[in-house]
This record gives sequence, structure tokens and C-alpha cells, in this order.
Amino acid sequence: KSSGRLCFLRPGYLSRVIETPERSVLTITPTELRLEGQDGVEKIDLKQNDHVRQFVTSQVQVFAGDEEALKRSYEVSYARSEADATWVLTLRPRKAPLTDLMRELRISGRGVLADQIEVQEPSGDRTVTRIVACDAQRRFTDAEKERLFGIKPH
Repeated sequence: KSSGRLCFLRPGYLSRVIETPERSVLTITPTELRLEGQDGVEKIDLKQNDHVRQFVTSQVQVFAGDEEALKRSYEVSYARSEADATWVLTLRPRKAPLTDLMRELRISGRGVLADQIEVQEPSGDRTVTRIVACDAQRRFTDAEKERLFGIKPH
């Protein structure tokens, strides 16, 4: 069990900061995947690694709401309950390499906010991320953009 923050910045930046039990940061930019932890920093050039690029790009497409791009890579289903405004978005990869990495990605929420992300792996393992506080209107300062996403101010 871990605790941290998930931050998204349009058009294609995602940062997952784990604060406990051990600090680590996973950052997705339009050009690279960066992993920072106790062992240092590892960078993967997304132009050079097709498998990783397809996986991480699809994660960003979810947060960006890019329905057309998602439909190219996934079978997309969406269910909504009018009674309590809850919804579930389910994505099932269409082909490798995504099918090698996950069986299903399910995001659920209420109204305009997501409250849970669940990834089912082909092995049967699953990772559940619960979102306990979300600010869809969040604006990042230049300092936060640099710290979270590696974007240098102009």
C-alpha cells in the first residue's frame, strides 16, 4: 500500500508521486518516461521504445479525454447511472504490446471526477488507485511545472 499524488497537465504530462512508504516519482512527458527513486533516475525515450510509448501514451489519453485515440488502442465501454451520477469507463487493449501489459483498465467516478483507477494485469494481479481528493480546476505554478513535469519556465 502506498500513498501519494497523481498530477495531470494538458496536453500530455502526467506525474505520479509516491510519498510513502518510499518516495518515488514517475513522470510522463510527450517525449520521455522518467522514473526517480532511491536508485537514481532512469529515463526512457518514448521515440525509441514502441511498447512503452503505446502504454504510457494511452494513460495520458485517458486523462486528456482523447476518445478517438483511445478507440484506436482499446475496446471502450462506458456505463453511467443517472440515479447517483456514478460512472465506469472500461478499456480493454485490442492488441500487443498493450495486451502484454494489461488485461483491462477501469476508471470510475462520480460527476466529473474520477475516484478510482484499477489496472488488471494479464497475470491476474491488479493495482487499485483510490483518488481521495481531486481538483479538476487546478492550475500549476511555474515552479510546480518544473518540479512535477520537468517543464522549464521560459
